[in-house]
Amino acid sequence: MTLSGSSLFSKATDVDVENDKKVVEFGENNNKVMLAFIASYAPARLSPVERADMSIGLSEEFGFEEALEEIKDKCKGKAEAILVVNSPGGLVDSSYKIAKTLRATFSKITVCVPHVAASGGTLIALTGDEIILGPMSQLSPIDVQIGYGKSVISTNYPLAALGRLNDFFKDKRVEEAPYPMKAMADKLDPLMLELASGLTFTMQEYAKNILKQNMKDNTKIQSIVDKLTRGYPCHDYLIDYEEAKSIGLPAINSTERKELWNLSRLWLSKYVLSIKDKHIIRFYVPKKSAVEGRSK
Repeated sequence: MTLSGSSLFSKATDVDVENDKKVVEFGENNNKVMLAFIASYAPARLSPVERADMSIGLSEEFGFEEALEEIKDKCKGKAEAILVVNSPGGLVDSSYKIAKTLRATFSKITVCVPHVAASGGTLIALTGDEIILGPMSQLSPIDVQIGYGKSVISTNYPLAALGRLNDFFKDKRVEEAPYPMKAMADKLDPLMLELASGLTFTMQEYAKNILKQNMKDNTKIQSIVDKLTRGYPCHDYLIDYEEAKSIGLPAINSTERKELWNLSRLWLSKYVLSIKDKHIIRFYVPKKSAVEGRSK
């Protein structure tokens, strides 16, 4: 590691100072802290049949803590940042803590998504005052996923089933219902419904707390949160530039920021095929920010 400070979690994280000349040059020329959060597409093999799960969790929490402490020590004030995100998501609480800490650290964040920032990765992308998206970029809904038997389902599913049943039975007796509706009613678990409702509310509050840091229109914030948590048919729904723009996110077309966009793809390509068991975190603090600092 080339970090100036020691870390209690260095063995559990993959954090380092970035030395790529083009990344360093862009940071220096624009006086921006450069920060990358990248999940590899070639995860480490844990056994002959098992590979590492690239998921946001404790390693990523500790990794961001390590990197952001180093950045704050060097900047002596709030700097502006470029954040490149490539992640399939992970734990809700971990993603939220990372997003919240990012917003508290920087005065302005420009997020680049050269490929995928899904689920918890989308929550982190919401920290952006600007979110730059290209033709292959993808955000996703942020409905919470929960275990259901041997499967994983969205918290929206039991809530949607309850709504469907309420609509159906408002003017019908049980004996009038076809078998599929009776079976659905019998299988709905009140505890599952409470869990789904609570987790959905929690995610909505998390997303609102992040968006409030860079957006002032509460009505617009609520509309975005409602759409991202309850407004799509499935968790894998592709939210591209046009869709992100249509729901009110501060999306920027990659054609408007060609230099930064090309740099983000170059940075992704450097790490995306690394054999890793956790997200890669890299950063660079420009000399001007390190010496003078910036505050707002």
